[in-house]
Amino acid sequence: MEAVKLALDYKEDLFFKYYCGSGHQDAFRFRKFLIENITHLDMTDARISNTELTTLSKTDKRIIMDTLITKDGYQVDMEMQNTILNSFLSKRFQYYACKSIVIQLADGEKDYGKLKEFYLIIFINEDNVHLINHGTLRYEDGKQMRDCVIHIYYVNLKAINKIARQRKLSEFEAVIYLMANNTVENIKYEEKEEMIQYMERSYEMFKADGALIRELLEEREKEFFHAMELNETRQEGKKEGIIQTINNLIMIKYHKDANKWLSQCQEKELIKILSLISSNASYESLVEQFKQDN
Repeated sequence: MEAVKLALDYKEDLFFKYYCGSGHQDAFRFRKFLIENITHLDMTDARISNTELTTLSKTDKRIIMDTLITKDGYQVDMEMQNTILNSFLSKRFQYYACKSIVIQLADGEKDYGKLKEFYLIIFINEDNVHLINHGTLRYEDGKQMRDCVIHIYYVNLKAINKIARQRKLSEFEAVIYLMANNTVENIKYEEKEEMIQYMERSYEMFKADGALIRELLEEREKEFFHAMELNETRQEGKKEGIIQTINNLIMIKYHKDANKWLSQCQEKELIKILSLISSNASYESLVEQFKQDN
């Protein structure tokens, strides 16, 4: 496989879990670095928590917190979302935070004093006047409710671009810039803990793992169909996004760069080609479909 042709995105869920949610020490150090810079919590003596699936009831959907870190008094989890924030996602993340509180007493114990504060950090492909937005329960005067156990942080990835045009970035800001743009070329940033180097090493290691690439292929395909079903894809740039997705799939599966002829296809033709890829058709049959339609 010519893995060098595959373009990864630091915002893709599977890849994010790889470089941020893995169990090895470098990934754990990277998570602590992010958490300390976003929440300003003291992560000294923090530890990786049990990431096995947790169920509230036999009929309830099981959840797994892929980047969960626990310290006495609180838990922190991080999620990557390669889209903009909408009503569905906002409610989903609030539900996720509330559920993470409930499962702490899932055994039926009602000692609420034992509840740990839960911090949910969401990296979202959104622009905003603030790089980070923090939400929790507050009174009308803006003061935080006493002993609040739910905290949600949105890291607005696109907001970093304006900051990068104005000044040299901190190492943390450079990490956010790399997540948002998949490169740190042409920007100035501090280097203290080698976090950018860690992310770039993870990039090359992921690309070299055939099993992970196949899993990524399947995930991209599922996400594409899901977006089409929910009609969540924006009309602006919609075709370009479809072409990029299909071309990435072709690169992985057939080791061919089809961007040139895919760009000449209409949207309905692209859907036909995607269906052929899903049915394990040959690369030649994809090209033949293009010739028939054009």
